[in-house]
Amino acid sequence: MSRKAALTCLLALSALYCVAELMPGRFSVTDELYFKAAGAHWAATGRFAAPELTGFTSTVPPLSEVFFPYPPLYPFLFGVYTKVVGFGPRSCILYDLAIHLLLVWFGVLAARLVHRVPWSASVLCGALLVPLGTVGRPDELGIVFALGAALALRKEVPHKFAIPIGGALLGFCCATSLGACLFLGSLVGWEATLREQSHLRKLRNLVNTALVAVVVALACVAPILVTHPLAYRQLVTVGTSVTVFANAGSGHHIPHIGFLRTWIYSLWYGYDKGVLIAGGLIFCLLCWRFDNNREGTVYSRFVLVVFSLLLLLVLMPGEYTYLWFSGTWLLIACVALGWRISRSLPPFRWRSLVAVAVLVWLIASMPYFRWKAILWTLPADQSLTVNIKRVQDEVPVGAGVLTADYWWALASRNPVYDPRCSHPGPDAFEYVVLTGNGSGQPGEPRLPEVGIEESQWQISDDHLRSEPPSIFGLRLSRSAYGFGPYILKKRSGPTTFQR
Repeated sequence: MSRKAALTCLLALSALYCVAELMPGRFSVTDELYFKAAGAHWAATGRFAAPELTGFTSTVPPLSEVFFPYPPLYPFLFGVYTKVVGFGPRSCILYDLAIHLLLVWFGVLAARLVHRVPWSASVLCGALLVPLGTVGRPDELGIVFALGAALALRKEVPHKFAIPIGGALLGFCCATSLGACLFLGSLVGWEATLREQSHLRKLRNLVNTALVAVVVALACVAPILVTHPLAYRQLVTVGTSVTVFANAGSGHHIPHIGFLRTWIYSLWYGYDKGVLIAGGLIFCLLCWRFDNNREGTVYSRFVLVVFSLLLLLVLMPGEYTYLWFSGTWLLIACVALGWRISRSLPPFRWRSLVAVAVLVWLIASMPYFRWKAILWTLPADQSLTVNIKRVQDEVPVGAGVLTADYWWALASRNPVYDPRCSHPGPDAFEYVVLTGNGSGQPGEPRLPEVGIEESQWQISDDHLRSEPPSIFGLRLSRSAYGFGPYILKKRSGPTTFQR
């Protein structure tokens, strides 16, 4: 396939992806409020803070004053974006859609220019990435910056441009996602070492790239630390809470069996990423077994991927979403490796490799196609547009609300608190807006993790879907997914608030 034909196909696929995402919309995902709230608040008030997360940590300053429990570039860029586009459910969807398309196209460029495969195979990489990934999180933006750094550091790029641009993009990656920088930094650094033959020059390139990255990352966080010097405590507290160091520091060491149980439990929800990683490594092993001309530079990239995965498995037990960092690079490398050895393999072995690859990709893509099936078959009264208006009509402007699913519909007009991460106190909100998504039972709301005394609340609106989604009689979930809200209104009189 020619370059023009391949890119035309990818453009058509990108347009189809936009339609599939924007027309029915999507459900708010876990942690979306957490990662976007500060940007939306900055766009509206000029303060980079997240009142929605009041009480999340006991650090000083609190998140309601300044947001720095995570690198700030993703929420900051979201704030810049909302100043131009506006804030609302579909603008939130469009923001992550644009980042995902950047990932797809940067994946194509990485396959073509870093792995040196033809345009047809490069576009195949992009097409395979379309139904994979994460939304509502900084992960993919961090991966885009890492891929951009690898592209800039290729030996074909003049040294005077490669090191500054590659280092700057790696710094942006760090200011977006520490996980992306940690688990992809070695792969980016590998590209910097390929520019020179001398070991001393290789080290020089690595050091210079790292120095530029550190300067850029510090420049990104400087506005926060200059105005709130103690804000780093948030980053340290929240960062260590997801690592083994938090348990070691408290004296509660996780036994070896605990690691296994944690990952088994996590991969129940993120099996697609686990399958992608395991399948990619199996594919690589099969290629290595069948390949009679094993080039060290080809397989060395896989060694770096395995090293980054071991870091993740040991240091961050249960953080299955972080598998996507290495998974992106692994998928691109597997396609490039398969293309490289395809012409030297007997037909039977080549067909076996293709069968393994197709099976792994189909399993890893199933969650995306399942969500699309649920969203595109929603009854009319369960659509996003209908229920945004329903919620906004029911909840008065200015009333405090405990909700995550409808944060993106209410935050521009109401004080909103995250039902999973915040502890604002009993008098902060008068309404609770829930959905049945993830409750496991049709017609039942998914209750907030912040406890509320039921006797102090009355049902203001119950528009939960009562029938679980299905196609041709095949049930797609235990919950009856939909945008229909379950709204509680505080009764008059004192309220008992439970945690």
